[in-house]
Amino acid sequence: MEACRGARRFWLKRIAALGLLAGVAGRHALASYDAQALRERVSGYWRARSESDLAAAYEFYAPAFRKQYTRGQFLSQFQRLLRFPPSRFRIEETKMMADGMTARVRVHLVVKQEFVDKELEVESFAEEDWVLDDGTWWKRNEVFVPNV
Repeated sequence: MEACRGARRFWLKRIAALGLLAGVAGRHALASYDAQALRERVSGYWRARSESDLAAAYEFYAPAFRKQYTRGQFLSQFQRLLRFPPSRFRIEETKMMADGMTARVRVHLVVKQEFVDKELEVESFAEEDWVLDDGTWWKRNEVFVPNV
């Protein structure tokens, strides 16, 4: 009976060790995602936004979002995205989420605004989720707010 318990403990320890190794390998896989490809896609999106090119920006949205909003609907219903085009932007951080298919991206934005006789620079941050689908990073969505 004692030999059976000893063998059982032996195998339970081995299984636990393999699980620990698999967890470490999984975290390494998440950490080694292609951050450069993600940064290029995010930069392309914000470049389109800074050039007030809503049609080009639309192409960076996830297929699920583009099924929900056709190009025509997007161009008419999301005009608010043109109100404050950033004059500069910088990707501050990319962080892979636990699902291994979503990255949270923090972008630092600078918008120039005319106020009385001065040009002001207003700084802001955007946090966005980008999803990996079939090897391409896509901006997950955009919150619909009626054009005001």
